[in-house]
Amino acid sequence: VEIQLHQLTDWPMQQHLPPHPDTIISLLGKVETHHRQSLDGHILVTCWDGASRSGIFCAASFLCEQIQSEGMVDVSQAVRMLKRQRRQFIKDVDQYGLCYELALSYLNSFETYGNFK
Repeated sequence: VEIQLHQLTDWPMQQHLPPHPDTIISLLGKVETHHRQSLDGHILVTCWDGASRSGIFCAASFLCEQIQSEGMVDVSQAVRMLKRQRRQFIKDVDQYGLCYELALSYLNSFETYGNFK
């Protein structure tokens, strides 16, 4: 059994939101790369309260997956789906706005928008 720990260290505990959406997208990329390379891997996402930062990471993952599979994203629908799973996820308007920034950051990580199709 192999356990790989990925930790976001540049998001200070006293800050409600990450310093920049790119930090979440970068972490997501590292986690997904490791997950693809593992033969039988599972992903466990956690944070100090089990919802705030974990919810943002799960939102980023869901949004990026939707962009990859459908070529577009519906942030409001994505947040509703996440909140059905755990209502503490995305608990305020700042985190909701961050979801839009995460989707944009993911799209901007490609040289051109056509590259993700």
